[in-house]
Amino acid sequence: TPSRSVSIAPNPTRTVSYLAGVAKGDVIQVSTLTGRYIKSIKATSFTRQEVDLEDLPNGVYLLTITGVYEYNAIKLIKSN
Repeated sequence: TPSRSVSIAPNPTRTVSYLAGVAKGDVIQVSTLTGRYIKSIKATSFTRQEVDLEDLPNGVYLLTITGVYEYNAIKLIKSN
C-alpha cells in the first residue's frame, strides 16, 4: 500500500481544524488516546477537510485515516 503524509492545522484547535492530504472518500476516525471511538468523518476535500471537535471536551484526540493510502495517525489537541 502506498503511504501518504497528512497534516492538520490549527493544532491545538478550539473548534474546527483542517486536514490536508487525504483522498476523497477516505474515512477519518476520531478516537481518544485510550482507543474509545468517538466518530467517523467521510473525506470530501483533498486540501481542506474539516474536522469539527466543537462538541467534544478539551483533550487530545487521535485521528486515524483509512482508505486508498496508508496514512500517519495524527494527535489533535482541543483546548479552549
